[in-house]
Amino acid sequence: VWGGNDYGQRNVPIQARSGVSAIATGAGHALALKDGRVITWGRNDTRQLDVPAATHSGIAAIAASFFGSLAIKADVAVTIGGSRPRATTLAITGRTSQVALGARVSVYVREARAGRPFQEVASFPLAQGDPTEGRFRVRFTGAERGIPYEAFAIVDGVTSNVIALSP
Repeated sequence: VWGGNDYGQRNVPIQARSGVSAIATGAGHALALKDGRVITWGRNDTRQLDVPAATHSGIAAIAASFFGSLAIKADVAVTIGGSRPRATTLAITGRTSQVALGARVSVYVREARAGRPFQEVASFPLAQGDPTEGRFRVRFTGAERGIPYEAFAIVDGVTSNVIALSP
């Protein structure tokens, strides 16, 4: 490991020094995937190292962004789709598998321009649908005309695909 160490990002924990299957880095923080668990270290000013309880085991993949961290569980899937019924409205629909009712759903959108961060536009408990096939729908009305957007969802710590919403 080399480079800056302003946030301890070069101080790799002992358990992450061997046997890891994936590594991801952000702006001053890092993640390692080992035996289905996420190991984190470095910068934590936006809670990017705080691994949610739902992601303490069974993780298949990890990723990191500038100030965020993501983990995908092997046994749960979250998929989303979307459309733009009006120039300033984004309609995002999603479905989860093997997630209990009451699981937390968070939906994020961003302008699809380089360097734009995702922002949370909705957060709520999953309340309708079958527990093994939960469905959700979000309408975001703050989109700018003519600007393409991207969106994704996190349900109970599991991240969906990223979709493009063209103007």
